[in-house]
Amino acid sequence: MSEMSAPYFVGNPTTCSEAVRLLHEILGSDWKEVLYDTAKDDLILRHFDLGPLIRNGFDIHHNRELITSCGEENADDASMVIIQTLWDDLHKNYTNLKKALHDNGTFVRKGSV
Repeated sequence: MSEMSAPYFVGNPTTCSEAVRLLHEILGSDWKEVLYDTAKDDLILRHFDLGPLIRNGFDIHHNRELITSCGEENADDASMVIIQTLWDDLHKNYTNLKKALHDNGTFVRKGSV
């Protein structure tokens, strides 16, 4: 994976769906493409790159409401639920439009193209 810029996190989500909505606004296409291209069975790999960004950016360790909303007991597991939910949403609702070979493209809602 090439070097990607760390997103600037704003907001303090209290639900998993709110965290995913904010991630759609915060993450660049490079991060979305990495997640989109990760096989569902390999999502644990995102625990080590996207996971810390989510845990630290949303301060999940101190956000019991968000952890509980994810149906988990701790920040690590909650961040994986958020990653899985974002992955599901990307695959269900978005298309990656690539402008050229090796271009990370742009994610747009399905049906709006």
